[in-house]
Amino acid sequence: MKKIIVVIPADFVNAKQIAKEIFNKTYADISNVKVALDMLLEKEEGEKVDAPTIYTLDNFLMALNDQTVNIEHSYVTKLNLEM
Repeated sequence: MKKIIVVIPADFVNAKQIAKEIFNKTYADISNVKVALDMLLEKEEGEKVDAPTIYTLDNFLMALNDQTVNIEHSYVTKLNLEM
């Protein structure tokens, strides 16, 4: 299994709940993760919200150390991808 990190903007009404709900779940591939997030995440009507960002574990750690990712006002969760 491959580990991925999903950064969910706190602007989604239920971002914290969904980050906890999907923590450590396994998905077949990235497209299934995107479909699940689209179905689960709720936003205020008419509000523009940035989409969640998906990283491999290594890329996420490198981005954090390089300070190129901003996780303020976001919830971070870990998922598994089948290999």
